[in-house]
Amino acid sequence: FLLELHLKRLKSSARYFSLPFSAAALKRKLEAVKTRGRFKVRVLLGMEGGVVLEKEPLKEPPSLVKVNISAKRIDPKNQFLYHKSTQRVLYDQELARARSQGFWEVVFLNMYGELTEGAVTNLFLVQDNRMYTPPLKSGLLPGTLREHLLSQGLAEEKTLFAEDLLRAEKIYIGNSVRGLMEVESLHFEEKPLEIVEKA
Repeated sequence: FLLELHLKRLKSSARYFSLPFSAAALKRKLEAVKTRGRFKVRVLLGMEGGVVLEKEPLKEPPSLVKVNISAKRIDPKNQFLYHKSTQRVLYDQELARARSQGFWEVVFLNMYGELTEGAVTNLFLVQDNRMYTPPLKSGLLPGTLREHLLSQGLAEEKTLFAEDLLRAEKIYIGNSVRGLMEVESLHFEEKPLEIVEKA
């Protein structure tokens, strides 16, 4: 799903890190992958331009999507946040910890208190019947599903904060593998800012 957007993002990252990359060669490798049932395929581009493909069965998400809001803050100046790479120790650790506590995903804020993304998904909030997603400058991966929704006019970028989670009509997390999944349960590791009703 959204293969061309995946290739576009990989090409952009390869150019940024000065790695050799051929989209045509990768397409040929992907066409040769044999699967039965539902799988996800991981593409690893090495420093010398070599490509490794890994596939694993796609497990069904839980019927109740529970999300933990991490107390760990990310630095939007970290350039690796903007590229899908293996430099993701904090994300992997926080996701493993969240799943051991019964959550499916963990969502991060940056050091300025802005919402960013999940460990494996982008974040989308519905406010006043419009869908918003944090801007890239907050420190997040340009997910392919996110880009697709933005290009179709189905979502807009907006700087979002913890209190926006409490104001949202609906909260979704999503990626190109899962699509959009509605969040049904939220847990804050730190108490969110109080919302004061205007008189």
